[in-house]
Amino acid sequence: MEDFSKPVSPYRGRGRGNYVPRTIFNPAADVLAGIEYVEGTFKQRRDKVNLFQQQAEQRRIDMQKLVNDTQRIDQTDTMAKMTDQFSNMVTDIYKADIASFDGDRSDYLVKANNAQKVIGDFGKVIGTVNELSNKYLDMNPAEQKKMVLRNQFIGENGDKRKAYMKFLNDPSKMNIRIQGEDIIITNDGQDLFNGTQLLNSVKDGNNLIEYADDYTEQIGAASKDAMSGIKNLVVAKQYETMAKDGSRITTTAKNDYLAAVDQYKKNLENSDKVDALLNESTFQRYIDGDENYNSQKHDAATKEAIIDQLIIKEFPMYKEELKKGKIIRTATGDRKVVTKLTKQPSQLELQKLALERAKLNQKIKEFEEEQKGPDISKTPTGYVDRQNTALSTAINSNNKEAVKNIINTEISSASGVDPKSITFDGDKLTIVTEKSTGEKAYTAEQAKLINDAAGTTIIGRNGTIIDEDGFKTLSKSNPIEEPEGKPIEKPGQTIVVDNYKSANGEAQLLNILARNRFSTAKDISESLTHIEELTGVKLQEEVSGQRSAEQLKIQKANLKALKSDASKQSNNEQLVSFNNPGSEFSKNAINFFKSLPSDFIVDTYDYGKITVEEYLSKPSIKLGDLYNHYASAYEEVIKNASKYPDTVLSYTSLENIKQDNKKTAYTKKS
Repeated sequence: MEDFSKPVSPYRGRGRGNYVPRTIFNPAADVLAGIEYVEGTFKQRRDKVNLFQQQAEQRRIDMQKLVNDTQRIDQTDTMAKMTDQFSNMVTDIYKADIASFDGDRSDYLVKANNAQKVIGDFGKVIGTVNELSNKYLDMNPAEQKKMVLRNQFIGENGDKRKAYMKFLNDPSKMNIRIQGEDIIITNDGQDLFNGTQLLNSVKDGNNLIEYADDYTEQIGAASKDAMSGIKNLVVAKQYETMAKDGSRITTTAKNDYLAAVDQYKKNLENSDKVDALLNESTFQRYIDGDENYNSQKHDAATKEAIIDQLIIKEFPMYKEELKKGKIIRTATGDRKVVTKLTKQPSQLELQKLALERAKLNQKIKEFEEEQKGPDISKTPTGYVDRQNTALSTAINSNNKEAVKNIINTEISSASGVDPKSITFDGDKLTIVTEKSTGEKAYTAEQAKLINDAAGTTIIGRNGTIIDEDGFKTLSKSNPIEEPEGKPIEKPGQTIVVDNYKSANGEAQLLNILARNRFSTAKDISESLTHIEELTGVKLQEEVSGQRSAEQLKIQKANLKALKSDASKQSNNEQLVSFNNPGSEFSKNAINFFKSLPSDFIVDTYDYGKITVEEYLSKPSIKLGDLYNHYASAYEEVIKNASKYPDTVLSYTSLENIKQDNKKTAYTKKS
């Protein structure tokens, strides 16, 4: 039996057979190793989760920065809502990012890619929309009428184009919705366009609506070709005249451009370059009206309008005038007059000439003084007449604002007196005046500083001192700056005119204005006497029921006739020169415009809204346009008669002119 108590040698001597190693089982070591493995795996997992959370949080922060970059100071409610929606998208994407840990990340990736594209495109889309809208809104209505092509609003896409134009007119009302990776712009509950498609379209040079193209450069090239060799056709003319006494010769030199004009026009009519530019754009730019472009119907008129404009530009001296029923064409320019003495006068002749000239000048001066007479405009009578005319015109046209302006202006002209309020209650007029004390109130900021320094209220809410003693005490210890607020007013008087439209009511208003205007008893007496004279006349007019109502009736009848004639002549393209009008109508119309104030606004098709001074500086105008402008201005003067007291509102209709011409012809024949 083997003795297990003896130690076992691990070595065997040679010759004792092969050695077989023994396996020793140690359960405690295995358990310890297993625990260490599990702890290591858990730590790796925890580190991996922490790292993923940190990365997801950074991705959320980066995307939120993109959202924050879309915010603007001038953003609309729609833009603010979109910013909030983008922030919600970022939160949803972050949740999807966390949820996809160790799983399928396709849903997160789709949401993240869509959000990045939408947020990145949002600012570009809004910027493009603003740019397109500003281009449309920067044009006045007359420019929009010429520049926005009309044919785009008919046919298959017509309604869509109209919706686009309505949108551009007020993009602040738009709404936006997100569809996948696309931004959809809506207006009035209707989908208008895809933001991404808009960006690509604008990048290619397109727009939401079509505008007339500018062919100025091409038209200029056609004009340059047509001017080739034209200078050789200018005819230089010179003639001399001698004074009756033979003392001097006058040489007149001028150039006649008429042959050059005719050849230039012929060259343009035969120009292929001009023909190539006949399209909807040039039709709307050069032809007034509301018609839709049709090549067969409008190309000839468009070409003629282009040529007419080029002739005016290249040959401003060219004129067409109607004389005795015939159109007279002239193109004279570069006129030069030189006078030379043929013999020198003697010293005695020079002295006689100087004496005669001095006598003539003295007679002219005396005649002018006689014609001028005393300047009554500055006298009390002249002042009353002027205010009487202005008030009567304003009252007869029922223009209360004009009445208020007259009273405001005249009462304010008195030193220290201001009209506080002018109110109307039917035909009853109440005027409340106030007088300036010459002092100013403290501003709200100044009042707060003073009251804080005093520890109590010494400056009231209206900026005036309410505690004189406290103010004096404070001013001794603290320097107080001068008040910088509104002037301090004290009550004036209240004047009530029971019926300002009646003769007595007007007289009462004139009395107020005259007493406010003059200070001496003599001037006040003279003005009041004249007011009594005018009131007597007005009372007689009231009794007879005539007054200026009849005048207004005549003016309105004239306006009706003028509008009728303007409608008949609207397509008349005959050119009228402002400097040398031909027909009786043209002279009357231009004289009417000359009688208006220089800042009177004339609404034109070609130049937009311009002052009458700018209007009259133009070389010529189409007769049809002159009629329309005359009618519009005539109506404006009737509506605001008080502003234009010196403008004569008379008019002879075309029918009456024809009848007068027939009578004249009959008389001559008889």
